[in-house]
Amino acid sequence: MSDRSTQLRTLYEDSWENLQKGMSAFDTAKNLNISNPLLLDELEFWKEMDGMDFKIMIFGQQTYGWGWSGHKYHDSNRGKDEVGAIMDGYRNFNNNDGKAWPKINSPFWRFCRGLCKEVTGSPDAFIWNNLFKFDQDGKEPSGEIKEVSCSAFPVITKEIEILKPNVIIFLTSQRNDKWLKKIFSNVEFEGLSGYDQKALSKVKHDLLPEKTYRTYHPAYLNWRKMYHEIPGKICELIKN
Repeated sequence: MSDRSTQLRTLYEDSWENLQKGMSAFDTAKNLNISNPLLLDELEFWKEMDGMDFKIMIFGQQTYGWGWSGHKYHDSNRGKDEVGAIMDGYRNFNNNDGKAWPKINSPFWRFCRGLCKEVTGSPDAFIWNNLFKFDQDGKEPSGEIKEVSCSAFPVITKEIEILKPNVIIFLTSQRNDKWLKKIFSNVEFEGLSGYDQKALSKVKHDLLPEKTYRTYHPAYLNWRKMYHEIPGKICELIKN
């Protein structure tokens, strides 16, 4: 296990009991179909990123189902030993039979691969994370579950500290800015010339790298006919 994997596992295990207390309110509601949390694990190709000019972390909103047998929260034993199994699930999902990222043909994954190929030369050179660690029925979780994800399991700032990205992109939409404010106290959103602040903002906080941006989720960018314009602008901002 690499040093960063060990640090991530320790982070999650140290926060695990608090998470269980926060999630206990949902113990009698198994029909909520809550996923296990997204727990990162270092992938082999992340090591190659250490020598790159740009080490990119991209945040989606939440998973849309995991596609592996241990993905449901209520089906797990929820002991600390579950942390390793869920980290394995992250690694196996992303390895996709030896390929760096699952070749899911969705706006989100196309956005990530396209942007990273333009910036780094490799479509796989990014760290995938999510603003909310849980999904519900394979979709956006309720406000109560979001609250637990952000408050009872506050691991995102430490994930950033451990993995040290120098570029972060939040594909989370302005409607989730209130949750970013919970995670990053006193965070600021700075408009960029020529763009509505809702569509594209620079995100400023001491715990975030200088090159941190927030935009719409790629599915909405596609609907707004901005799917090529916005990633093109972000690429320009990153490289300049």
